[in-house]
Amino acid sequence: MVKSPKVFFVDTGLRNQVASNFLLPEHRGDKGALFENFLLSEFLKTGIVPNFWRSKSNAEVDFVWEMENRTIAVEAKSKLKRGAIPVSLKNFMEKYNPGKIFIVNESLLERRENVVFLPYYLISILNRMLK
Repeated sequence: MVKSPKVFFVDTGLRNQVASNFLLPEHRGDKGALFENFLLSEFLKTGIVPNFWRSKSNAEVDFVWEMENRTIAVEAKSKLKRGAIPVSLKNFMEKYNPGKIFIVNESLLERRENVVFLPYYLISILNRMLK
């Protein structure tokens, strides 16, 4: 796994101020980044500090943990085509064979190809699993 810095604003209100953007999420071009910031904030509130993965070709998985000799991968998707697994996550799955894979999204709850699609409002389930 490649380690390189990634910048987040834990306080999304401050992020909005810096970006001068207070539009509702459905009207924002940065909705995905804002969603990712939200998930990071939720992880940090419970003491969970994630890493992320980026390949040399810039394929990326948003959050990655090594726990008890297995890898857990979480992808944040504010826009999700029903049941679609992003190419970068598929590549990560083929290379590292993670033990658990989640795609946190707005509303889809299902399991497909060993991937759990989890609505953001159930993030507490994921947080408990990661502790």
